[in-house]
Amino acid sequence: MYQDRSSMANGIEARVPFLDHRLVEFAFRLPERFKVHLGVRKRILLETARKYLPGAVVERRDKRIFISRTGWMDLRRRRADELRSMAASRELREFALLRPAAVVSFVDDFLAGRNLDEMAVWRLYTLWHWLRLMRPAL
Repeated sequence: MYQDRSSMANGIEARVPFLDHRLVEFAFRLPERFKVHLGVRKRILLETARKYLPGAVVERRDKRIFISRTGWMDLRRRRADELRSMAASRELREFALLRPAAVVSFVDDFLAGRNLDEMAVWRLYTLWHWLRLMRPAL
């Protein structure tokens, strides 16, 4: 979704690999531990690539995503107290699509460095602000 929006906004025709339905169906059946670990997404793809590609290619950080989305926010240092408040907030506790205990655990793990998925925390953070501002009847 992100690559599609970004490429279209800049007049670029991008192709997303691995759209064979059998591969997609297989990936949906995999347990989460094969997909995400410590905030590293596409884990099974990365581990498979290690067998076939040079280490310099697999370990690159600058080519993993279309647009760099991490590092610039520095949420751990700049927003730790606010993230704790967010995780325990009434808005997120009452938001039907989230499990409150899982949100608190996820944010605690992020702040402790056990979870590296800054983008997912950023999405929760912006959702929280949106809920506070708009106060939708959910």
